[in-house]
Amino acid sequence: MAALESQSSRDATIIGKLNSEIRRITSSIGEHNAELTKLQRLNDKLEVALREKAEELSRARQLHGEEVARLVEELRELRASYELKIREYEELMDIRIRLKTG
Repeated sequence: MAALESQSSRDATIIGKLNSEIRRITSSIGEHNAELTKLQRLNDKLEVALREKAEELSRARQLHGEEVARLVEELRELRASYELKIREYEELMDIRIRLKTG
């Protein structure tokens, strides 16, 4: 009978330690779940910010491309204008030379 009481006492001690360990682990799981939830919210916010920045970059690229195209066209028009002015100047110089020599 003493052996059973001793075994019962040991079992009660072990059960008490196991219950304590279960409470500790449950508490730890709760803390980890809270941290996980916090990190998921942060991740969601960062994903939204990333999408916004990607959209902003896309818009900036589009505007930059449009600006480059506009500037290329403006440069083409300026070159054509300068070529016309050079031809007109050459014609005037030819006329001037002919008047001086003629």
